[in-house]
Amino acid sequence: MSYTPATEEVRAVYNQDEFGNPAGLNDPCPEFDRWLAEHDRQVAEKAWDDGLADGRDRWMDSREFGDKPVNPYRKGETE
Repeated sequence: MSYTPATEEVRAVYNQDEFGNPAGLNDPCPEFDRWLAEHDRQVAEKAWDDGLADGRDRWMDSREFGDKPVNPYRKGETE
């Protein structure tokens, strides 16, 4: 199992100076925050489009075959 850093840890690394000295976890980092907000928006936009299309397909399949849709992104669920 690999380690996944928390957002605050990534923000702290991004917010280091050119010598790698941390500026501190509580220092404002507006560039990182704007990037993260846009990244999250893009992920949500794609998830909405993918979910809508997949939901339509699965709904039609479930009506025909009786299958229960599974969220492939939810931990612990597989198709």
